[in-house]
Amino acid sequence: MRILHVIIGLNTGGAEIMLQRLIEQHQGSPAFQHEVVSLTNIGTIGLRLKEKGVTVHALGLRSLMDMPRVLFMLYRLIRKTEPSITQTWMVHADLIGGIVARLAGCPHVLWSLHACNIALAGTSSARRILPLCAFLSRWLPDKIVAVSGSCDRFHRQRGYKADKIVVIPNGLAIDSMIASPQARERIRQEARIPHDAMVIGCVARFNGTKDIETLVRAAGIVLSRNKEAHFMLVGTGMTAQNAQLSAWIKCEKAEASFHLMGERADIPDCLAAMDIFCLSSITESFGLAVAEAMAMEKPCVTTNVDDLPALLGEGGVTVPPAAPDALATALTTMMEAPESYRAALGRKGRERVEAHFSLTRMMALYETLYTEVTTRDAK
Repeated sequence: MRILHVIIGLNTGGAEIMLQRLIEQHQGSPAFQHEVVSLTNIGTIGLRLKEKGVTVHALGLRSLMDMPRVLFMLYRLIRKTEPSITQTWMVHADLIGGIVARLAGCPHVLWSLHACNIALAGTSSARRILPLCAFLSRWLPDKIVAVSGSCDRFHRQRGYKADKIVVIPNGLAIDSMIASPQARERIRQEARIPHDAMVIGCVARFNGTKDIETLVRAAGIVLSRNKEAHFMLVGTGMTAQNAQLSAWIKCEKAEASFHLMGERADIPDCLAAMDIFCLSSITESFGLAVAEAMAMEKPCVTTNVDDLPALLGEGGVTVPPAAPDALATALTTMMEAPESYRAALGRKGRERVEAHFSLTRMMALYETLYTEVTTRDAK
């Protein structure tokens, strides 16, 4: 079975990481063969896939002026590769890739939904095309994959064909998520954090939906109560060169307490260096970084938006979004709690991920879906 994935770009993000993991799990499998099309550039994830031997096409879309050329290139590519399934990732690719795949004669189309509040998380163009995708969902895709229950509900409420939506949560390679003492010390030495300091960490892109400003403001309140706390931020844009982020930190007079690590490939090692994980998002369709922290047995403090409470379970505590005082209080309480309490939360978090969000479970659900879609016409 040949599956062609179409996505707008392949820079680091939750959907892109899941696409990478899905493909890597099938490498060498005669039953499932994957190729990827990025409508824009190859990105960090695309480079990683190419290094693994995956065929990745980057069509170079830069503006609307490029659209006719890119659409024609995609059409020719689908005609040439003759995939059994074209799977599109997120709303823009769902629209563009879905229509072109049908015009090119692809027998089966799957859409993938990775946002649960496009009013907050989407671009203006995503908000404009959402009603069109809802209308086309009646006939264009065979099935629609939603990454979470809140993602499913959001799109049903906006007119997506409800009986086509299948929820397949993100999956983690849990066996590889182990907090080693060596990794903890290496990252702390690199960041110049004392080995016995209490570290509150966050892994996220610097993006408006992550509301990093609230986290920084909460950190200022925490530091007014405990000057020994340290804050580690990991992810795209989490660098000293980010003028906006640096200004927020300077406003709290917290420069010495923040450690900006940027985008990294060694996320489990960075999580190992943290004592508490924090996510301050105003919307979150799944919360992949939270799930990874839970797998690493880190107690979590998150906002209570969308699917985060359902993901977290008893692995931590939640607070309202955009509420730095409440976030600071929850973080301070977690810091001051006995180590045994934080360890118990960490164990419950890992147990929850093992039970519900393993990569094995995700792969089984995708393989079942692929098989059902391609064999339906033969029945």
